[in-house]
Amino acid sequence: MTERDRNHRVTAFAEKTTREGPGLVNGGTYLFMHAVFASIPNGPVSLERDLFPRPLDLGVYAQEQHGMFTVIGAPEDYQRAQRIFR
Repeated sequence: MTERDRNHRVTAFAEKTTREGPGLVNGGTYLFMHAVFASIPNGPVSLERDLFPRPLDLGVYAQEQHGMFTVIGAPEDYQRAQRIFR
C-alpha cells in the first residue's frame, strides 16, 4: 500500500495488512535512473522495502487511478483477467 499527502507526494510504502476495506496499492510502470540500479545490492531485494523508500526525501509522487485492479502474477490469475477483459 502507498501512503501520500494531500499534494500526492508519497510519504511511505506500507506492507499489506489485515485491514479491511479499500486502500491504495503500488502498481504500474516505473521509471528509474541508471544510478538506482547501480545501488541495488546483490541477492534478493524487495522493491517495496529495499528500493522504493530510498528516494522519498527527493520527492516521489503518485497519481490515484480509479477502476478495476487485478493481479496477474500466476497463470490462473492471468487467465481470469483475460476472461474479465474480453
